[in-house]
Amino acid sequence: MEAKKTVISKGEEYEVKEIPAPPSGWDTLRGKVRWIGPGFIVSGLEVGTGELIICSIAGAMYGAAFAWTILLSALIKVTNNYLWSKYTIATGESPMRLFARIRPFLWLVWLYMFSVIISDAWFFAGCSSSAGTALFELTKTGTYMLWGYVIAIIAVITLAGPKVIYNVIEKIVTVTSLMLTFGMMGVVIATGARYPEAVGEFIRGMFSFGYIPPKPGALAFMVTMFGWAFGGGQLEMTRYAIYAREKGYAMGQYVAKITGLRAKPEEIPVKGFMPSTSPESLKNFKAWLSLLRTDMIYVYTPLALFGSLSYMFSGMTILRPLGLVPAGIKTAVEQARYFGEYVGPWGFALFLFLAAVTLWDTFLSVMDGNSRVMAEGMWQAIPAVRRRPQRDWYYMWVAIFTICAFVLALVASPAVLVQIGSTLGAAFMFITMISVLYVTYKGLPKEYWPHPIHTIILIGGIAFYIFLTGTVIAGFFGIKL
Repeated sequence: MEAKKTVISKGEEYEVKEIPAPPSGWDTLRGKVRWIGPGFIVSGLEVGTGELIICSIAGAMYGAAFAWTILLSALIKVTNNYLWSKYTIATGESPMRLFARIRPFLWLVWLYMFSVIISDAWFFAGCSSSAGTALFELTKTGTYMLWGYVIAIIAVITLAGPKVIYNVIEKIVTVTSLMLTFGMMGVVIATGARYPEAVGEFIRGMFSFGYIPPKPGALAFMVTMFGWAFGGGQLEMTRYAIYAREKGYAMGQYVAKITGLRAKPEEIPVKGFMPSTSPESLKNFKAWLSLLRTDMIYVYTPLALFGSLSYMFSGMTILRPLGLVPAGIKTAVEQARYFGEYVGPWGFALFLFLAAVTLWDTFLSVMDGNSRVMAEGMWQAIPAVRRRPQRDWYYMWVAIFTICAFVLALVASPAVLVQIGSTLGAAFMFITMISVLYVTYKGLPKEYWPHPIHTIILIGGIAFYIFLTGTVIAGFFGIKL
């Protein structure tokens, strides 16, 4: 029996393993379609409260002035997501393992887990209540709180039932993402036909890079746009990488999955492998990267971009002419009401239905993604928890986040908590970029290093998000930049 080949990488021993061959027919249209999936989940996850509310308010307050921030954000965040996913499928390691390789004391793992709790503990209450409000306005039955609880319970049941959780998440969010996209196409066409001059203004706004309206608070709002519009905050690249591995790209073929309660738990490893540099391995990896790019470029990016831009356009054409800048979920309700006034009752129902679908699949995806991140973070940082299957810790976090949805829905989201979460999100964006470049260059063979263009984009992104973080921190102390 041939002995396993090992290497030392950043002070740790790794087994060298060949990248598995791609599936037969992977380079055909049918083969590529079969391997899309993570892009639907992450785009469905991202076109949620940030896009529905923040982009709509941006359109209502500033028109198309900040449309360019969505395009620039997409360039930086898609590149970051791609490099994190590339590392994950090259090694089979989770994103939290990448953080764990940056010593000492696993400080990035702990800080990242803390940022998840601070950023999203309140999110589940807000998201379920917002979806509940849309359904209450649509049906006029029950209460928004009751509908919010129903939304949360359905999500938990969905996560508990399947044998492999990823498979059912992919199917559900693929359907809801397509529903949202085609539904918002109807909204954009209807509002564009009513305000044709707005189309030209919006296109100009998309390419007016660097423009900040001369209005009070515009700079702070720009920071918010870069933090939350398109691609969400600091959590998206870990989620995309996790789902790429779950789908089975490259080294993901060797890694166990998180199973539902009806199936036997699988043993998930603490660390992955060192990819071989043999010609066959490199050829296989090139094929897998082609499949990853297909999913990221032709599914994730256009769906997330359209979702962000369409909600900004609807805010610009529906709310701005009326001088309305509603707060929170009222943004969607007011748009639905006024959209219905000039296209008919179907417009009101369509907009509220799309809002509810958007918020529910965001709730489901974030619940799943965050629970995976937290369970994997514990797996890396606390050796004692490995005595039980990682699945147990996954469901523990599902339960914790569900309790957050039920309890925090009774109180308003603390403003200080939201501010801390925003600051951590901006700070962690550049930390994630530094981390993936550092570990990839230091921990992988040069054949798996990033393309120079990707490195240049991330270096620019690092500088840019350091500036944004400084702006947020200065704002806390009343310093205007």
